[in-house]
Amino acid sequence: MASSFDVAVVGAGPVAFHTVELLAKKAKKTKVAFIYGYTFQELSMAAAMYLNNPAEHEKWVCGVPEKWKAKWENVQYFLSSVETIDCDKKEIKLMEKGPDAGKVISYKAVILATGNKSPLITPEPGMSLSERVSELQACGKALKSAKTVIFNGSGLVGVESCSSI
Repeated sequence: MASSFDVAVVGAGPVAFHTVELLAKKAKKTKVAFIYGYTFQELSMAAAMYLNNPAEHEKWVCGVPEKWKAKWENVQYFLSSVETIDCDKKEIKLMEKGPDAGKVISYKAVILATGNKSPLITPEPGMSLSERVSELQACGKALKSAKTVIFNGSGLVGVESCSSI
């Protein structure tokens, strides 16, 4: 049986957090499902620091959800990624991975705040912290042995990564 919520917010970035915060504080009677999708929190704006030097990653990540989850009475966190959203049934099924594996969430309204999925800058959906650390170590090793590195885009992370390398 699905857990029922007024609003389901899907995302793991600042927009998703702020959306949940607004709902928690300004709509206190609204039952909110916050589908975060990971068991860790990582500051992607620091990717320029840890992609080139994976040892720096531990400074920009927290793997203990109790330390970073805000405690609002009307919000329930789900730390598994979305597998499917059925708009007709108004149900979200979570991936068979993570602490909330396979759960089904029903909603009256859904807010997708998933942002962009830049390879390496943001973790893959459902990725564990140990998988993320392995990915970053492989990236750092590849960057150190590369003869040429090409950056596509001139965004903040790209410019900082380029200067870091």
